[in-house]
Amino acid sequence: MPGRTGKRGKIELSEKEARFIGILIIVLFLACVGLASYVFMLRSRIERYMSLIQELETRVEKLSAQASLVTFYSSPVISYPDVESVVSTESTEIYSKLNASTSTGVEIVEEAKFDFNKYFEGSTDFVREGEKFIVIKDSTETVFRLIVDTNLPYFITRNSTNFSLVLIGRGGINPIGRIPMDMNVRYYDEWYTVQLLAHPSSEAVKTYVKYLRGKGYPAIDYIFRFAQKNTTLHALVLGIFTDLKTAEDFSKQLDEKFLADYLGEGIKRRFIRQIK
Repeated sequence: MPGRTGKRGKIELSEKEARFIGILIIVLFLACVGLASYVFMLRSRIERYMSLIQELETRVEKLSAQASLVTFYSSPVISYPDVESVVSTESTEIYSKLNASTSTGVEIVEEAKFDFNKYFEGSTDFVREGEKFIVIKDSTETVFRLIVDTNLPYFITRNSTNFSLVLIGRGGINPIGRIPMDMNVRYYDEWYTVQLLAHPSSEAVKTYVKYLRGKGYPAIDYIFRFAQKNTTLHALVLGIFTDLKTAEDFSKQLDEKFLADYLGEGIKRRFIRQIK
């Protein structure tokens, strides 16, 4: 029934009309609330996305700065000989004669299995400038015993005739004092290595070391102080060599394309570094 005008010009509504208008008002109110909530949600998302964009821009700036540092500090790289020929997947059976005696004076002979890959993967992934170390070039038996008996952090590489081992005395330990007295071992107090690049990030170089070792490359992180920039750098280096010529020959045989694809063209500026 349509509304009608009362005595004083007021519009009177029927019960149905009043109910309809009430429902309409409630619906409009809820729609406004929903729209306001949606606008607020959109605004929050926009603010969050803007924050993410700013964070990404900051990270990109940091990465760009690091990239420029890598370019600045990258060193000449040296080629590596055929990985398959350097790191054999076969284990070498040896018999290590340990000059330990029982109370009856009977010499104990222990059969041991030297798995090069196991000890190569288990060697330390860094050496720090200033740490005491010694370098030994010797046979399987000698190297195996030194690793086991000294219980020091070590870095090991292999060539066609023998092994090169660096024993590192962390915490002020002198590695010479850990060599068993019955062993007559010739050692060096410096070594040559091939530096591929230097980087301010420890994590970046550790990643490089892990990847290259997985490919058979004798990689390690050499941590040193770069005085000109008053900062600490991490050098990605390959190999243990007791003379300059061998290190240079090793460098020339490296797979430059593989290394450049992974590390960048800066490895073409690699050079021989002496660690002492």
